[in-house]
Amino acid sequence: MEISLDIVWIGSNFEVVDVSENVPFPDKETPLEDLPRYSPESRAKFVLEINGGEAADLGLGIGDKVEFLNEIAGKYDC
Repeated sequence: MEISLDIVWIGSNFEVVDVSENVPFPDKETPLEDLPRYSPESRAKFVLEINGGEAADLGLGIGDKVEFLNEIAGKYDC
């Protein structure tokens, strides 16, 4: 399935540092070197990819705290 994504950039303090919204699925014919590159405005340690539009629907924004659960929480001491 080809869907757009929201890329949620998360800092080492587990706060959202940026959100790239509705990043389009790339055209299959686009050469790798021509694909767009995405990066946050501030330094990030983690990235969370969710369906496009989901960040806005959830009201997710810069400064929001993120909590990892279960095995992930133990792996990253959060």
